[in-house]
Amino acid sequence: MDRPVRAQFFKSTLVGALVVAGSLLATSPMAGALTPSSVSISNLPSSGIFNGSFTPTVSTDADGATSVTSSTTSICTVTNGVVSYVGVGTCTLVAHVASGTNYSNLNGESQSFAVSRLAPSSVSISNLPSSGIFNGSFTPTVSTDADGATSVTSSTTSICTVTNGVVSYVGVGTCTLVAHVASGTNYSNLNGESQSFAVAGSKPSAPGAPSLVDNHGSFSVTWTAPSNTGGYAVTYMVEEKTNYGTFTQVASGLSVLRFTFAGTSALNTYSFAIVAVNSIGRSLWSTPAWLEAAAVVAAAPGTPSITDRHGSFVVSWTAPSNNGGDNLKYVVKEKINDGSYVQIASGLTLTQFTVRGTLARNTYSFMVAAINTAGRGLWSPVASLRAVATLPSAPLTLNVRSGKGFFYVNWTPSLASGGDNVSYTVKEKLNNGAWTQVYSGRSTSIYTAATSKSSYIFEVSAVNSAGQSIWLVSGPVRGL
Repeated sequence: MDRPVRAQFFKSTLVGALVVAGSLLATSPMAGALTPSSVSISNLPSSGIFNGSFTPTVSTDADGATSVTSSTTSICTVTNGVVSYVGVGTCTLVAHVASGTNYSNLNGESQSFAVSRLAPSSVSISNLPSSGIFNGSFTPTVSTDADGATSVTSSTTSICTVTNGVVSYVGVGTCTLVAHVASGTNYSNLNGESQSFAVAGSKPSAPGAPSLVDNHGSFSVTWTAPSNTGGYAVTYMVEEKTNYGTFTQVASGLSVLRFTFAGTSALNTYSFAIVAVNSIGRSLWSTPAWLEAAAVVAAAPGTPSITDRHGSFVVSWTAPSNNGGDNLKYVVKEKINDGSYVQIASGLTLTQFTVRGTLARNTYSFMVAAINTAGRGLWSPVASLRAVATLPSAPLTLNVRSGKGFFYVNWTPSLASGGDNVSYTVKEKLNNGAWTQVYSGRSTSIYTAATSKSSYIFEVSAVNSAGQSIWLVSGPVRGL
């Protein structure tokens, strides 16, 4: 190679080396660059709130470019120099400075602060009804910007309750509800404002179908309360129908779930229906229930009561405490002194019977039984009474007819025997003489001799064990 060419090559090589060296001096610290004494975030907050942010300021004595990175990207991130709070917890940041003209690069120490939950802006029930009806319900929807679990509580549990997220109307009045959101991942808890609406009453629903029990003479009627009272106190009405008749109200204003219907008779069919009533109105009628009454034998009648009418006994008794659920008839037995009981009456519908022809000094015993379609019940206790006599009444009329040498005297019997056998005593009086007995016996007529054609007067009286009646006196009669 000749000299000019070598000179040119050397010149080019030298220039290239200087260019490369210049480039290296522009991008790397010069030999002997200083190490920064520190790099840190000078405006690190003491705390943060989720969804907030801040722009960090990096303080250093170096001359390189500064930056910040996050060591907890689930809590805070750094984008375009801005730290954003994307979670709740501890945010850890690190400041950095790159190599500069005179200083080398440096990574700062970790710097941390707490990021707290954000307070929700609101929580409320978004589908609150304008009103409700007793026994109704609705499922509330809670609206909030928070991420915690939501719930609803009632401030008026006598009007509305909340169970498993459903609001039920259990009373009549104002239902007041409060929406809540619990602390979540990034938001704190919040209790909403009270939200209210009116719950109105309604007519009750129908009671349950009655249940009937035959007490044989009465029915026990029971039923279940309506599933919906309408929000007010409820009373009950009962209607009854016998056989193919029409329903008739037999009770109202009942506050209990039972009623006793008295006076049932065997072989009749009784139907019952119930209606519930509150201050709003009446429910529909319950499903009717019916039952045919059956009889059982009646209980024994009460011990007879005996009244001596002196010639008859009036025997009375009280009806059985239980008629067996049927109409009753009575049978009466009598015993005189130490004799045997003999049936003297049957088919009686009254609780009284008159026994005629009683005689003084006899003892009469009576017992009574009730009979219905199920048969004869027990006999009553026995009642006994010894008959006593009273004075008989005088004969009603006295007739005297004269014949040749005799008188024919007859009279009508006493109407009242005084409850005893009656005999008669006859006396005569000649002119103004003394009375002389001419007959004593049970006959009601006699013949007596006329010993004179003078004037005779006769008198007759009735006699029993109690004594003698007054005398019945004839007018004067002359013998022939």
